[in-house]
Amino acid sequence: MVHSPALPKGEQSYDRWFDTTAFAAPAAFTLGNSSRTIAQVRGPSMKRLDLLLSRIQKIGPTSLEMRVEAQNALNTPQFTANDQQPEGSLSNPNFGKILRGGGERRLQVGLRLAF
Repeated sequence: MVHSPALPKGEQSYDRWFDTTAFAAPAAFTLGNSSRTIAQVRGPSMKRLDLLLSRIQKIGPTSLEMRVEAQNALNTPQFTANDQQPEGSLSNPNFGKILRGGGERRLQVGLRLAF
């Protein structure tokens, strides 16, 4: 590590998540001075809203439960899984970029009859 890889506020984007000029390959047969994890190079935080609506209706001695679950209800892109972090290989042409996202909205509907 040559200098701090942190970018000033407002300059960070998915195409340039950290300052890639802060890193250089170490000399042959030597180890670099950087640690395995660098706090300034961590990926974006997760922002997600999950909802659950449920209704239980009594029908004599039995009950019927109706449920609707929404995971990531606002359909916010997620860039937090291991394969969605900034590219960390110095030799990769996409070094420092976040190339993939995920976190699509998922809906699940269910009925349960208890007797």
